[in-house]
Amino acid sequence: MRRSISSGQVALTAVTFAFLLAVALWEAQTRQNVLFHQVLNTVRVTMVLFGIAMCLFVLPGRSEGRETYWLLFWTASLVSFLAHIYVSFVVYFHASLHEFFATQGALVATVNVVTTVWWLFDVILSWFSTASAKWISIQRTGIHLLILFLFFLSTVVLHSVDNKETFVVILGVIQALSVLICFIIRIRAGSKTALQPNP
Repeated sequence: MRRSISSGQVALTAVTFAFLLAVALWEAQTRQNVLFHQVLNTVRVTMVLFGIAMCLFVLPGRSEGRETYWLLFWTASLVSFLAHIYVSFVVYFHASLHEFFATQGALVATVNVVTTVWWLFDVILSWFSTASAKWISIQRTGIHLLILFLFFLSTVVLHSVDNKETFVVILGVIQALSVLICFIIRIRAGSKTALQPNP
């Protein structure tokens, strides 16, 4: 492996992941429609974990510790998203592509599929490739920005327009502001590198 990852770093990430997921699933159990809220809550856990990864991704400087935590939280957010995919696609939509596309619409469903495949591809690449080619930097920046945009669109924009849960809008705003602050820190630090952890 190209990085030295300590058991403490893995433990911190795993505990954070397990705690958030446990709270999300517990909260769903208190609702009348348990499955529906499991679908919602698992993607909210993904938002939090991705927000941490995105900030670490944007921050300047060459720190092995920061890059390691980026990799761990980038992976943890994907695992959380795969849990969301399982609950939504396999359980909620009965593993039916027809039902999935019919309910979400062709555009939204296609974007979800592309995002999942691309995200999985980059995580695998992050763990097993030592290459530093420019295309890796470009595609990695692309998937981070795509996910950030989709979370902002689905929480801040769509929830506000439809007058849905205020908590979700606030969560989306916090995520966007956190990433913006990290980006400002990067600019002020005068970093000239691409928006990605160093390989």
